[in-house]
Amino acid sequence: MTVTPLAQPRPHAQQGTLTQQRLDPLGALAAWPLAPVVALIVVAYAATSTALQAGQIQHPLLSVLAIVASVAAAGTLVAASRPDHAPFDRPLHLVMVGLAVSAHLLDQAARWGHNTLIQDDFGPLSIGLLLLALAPYRPWREIALSGSVAGAVVAAVTVPQAPFLSIVVPPQIYVIVAVSQVLAPALAGAAYSRRIVRLLLTWQTDARRAMAARTEESRGHVVRAVVEQQWASLGAGVFPLLTGVLDHGEVTRADIIRSG
Repeated sequence: MTVTPLAQPRPHAQQGTLTQQRLDPLGALAAWPLAPVVALIVVAYAATSTALQAGQIQHPLLSVLAIVASVAAAGTLVAASRPDHAPFDRPLHLVMVGLAVSAHLLDQAARWGHNTLIQDDFGPLSIGLLLLALAPYRPWREIALSGSVAGAVVAAVTVPQAPFLSIVVPPQIYVIVAVSQVLAPALAGAAYSRRIVRLLLTWQTDARRAMAARTEESRGHVVRAVVEQQWASLGAGVFPLLTGVLDHGEVTRADIIRSG
């Protein structure tokens, strides 16, 4: 009996577009409490940072709008990552990142020309933490790309402020300090997403291979059992009948009745 083997999927062929939430919904469900925690940290950090740097703010309305945008970004993370909303789709990903970047731009506009330090601004780190929280829900490439784009925006608004900052260093240093707060968490989230997807795909491939092997083995047992049963049936009725016909040299009425 010929058994056609199951086609084996390539475990890493589509890992750039897959997520933990799609491959392992229960695992993503277990990770969901981290989203509200990250959202709370982002909102608290934005409010605290703004309050402590109130002397630098020249446009209070823009500062308030920055906090509102930060709260909206955090709220988007919590709402979109809820188990009853799965999956976390790309439009909400873009909305969250857009709100987070907008919060940073509004915050920088509120203190433009009076910002004394880059490292204590809430925008870059908030963006990075929100991207880190996307690890179970979005593909690693999209997380890394979002971090790169957001980092470029942060760098673009950091360089012009170099003359106003209290610490005199080359502008490149300011860019590194600001952008690293975005890229470090974002790339960590992308690395986690890529790693967990690869592990899940490998596990699924191994499980399929084991299932195919067990199926083929079970079929072999079934075939042997059927053959043995057929031989037993033939041995109990058909073979004795044929032997009797050969011995008599003819088919008797008793043989006909026996075969019926």
